[in-house]
Amino acid sequence: MVAGILKTKLEAIDADCEGVVLSEIDKLYAEARYDGSKFHVPSFQAAGKLWLDLIARKEREFVKEVSRILGTPGVILNVEDAAEVRSFVEGVFAEVRYVERMRIFSEGVGRKAASYGLAFDAKVHRIDIPDAAYRAGAMNALRRARANVLAEVELLSHSKTPEFVRLLSQWWRYLRLHPWRSLSAIMLLILIGLVSKVGVADLLSWLRK
Repeated sequence: MVAGILKTKLEAIDADCEGVVLSEIDKLYAEARYDGSKFHVPSFQAAGKLWLDLIARKEREFVKEVSRILGTPGVILNVEDAAEVRSFVEGVFAEVRYVERMRIFSEGVGRKAASYGLAFDAKVHRIDIPDAAYRAGAMNALRRARANVLAEVELLSHSKTPEFVRLLSQWWRYLRLHPWRSLSAIMLLILIGLVSKVGVADLLSWLRK
């Protein structure tokens, strides 16, 4: 039940993110045109940035939705449901969905050139350079996205995770973006550990997942 709801929400986020980037890619395709003397080629670097931003956006939105649904008091995924969600997340951030997009984009530009009776040579335009840079960036971004989203699922689906640790997980992610506040954060964690039954080491372990 919970897994089904979560997957439905994540599927909607995935589709929405893809729709937004698709409209931007279409604008880049529109830049591929022949002005009577020269065929203008769109920016392949810009296309790569759009897809890398897409992965990062999905990661942020997925973590937010996982936290919202699984962070609800009393909501716990059983082993089977957790495995189902993990499989779904791995599928969304699978490399096969992303790493070939630059090549496909290049082929689309080639078809646009052909519509003018022109030949588009990817080697002449050195598409291999932005393609290689995008592939490397995409694989790193996907690896990071899978790890972060699955860590959130694991944290919030663990039946032994204390409720206040669930609430602190969002706060902890915020502190990661503001490292200069880490000293006060550590002091607060030590205080929490002293007044609770959870040891400081265990608390840090949960929050760092």
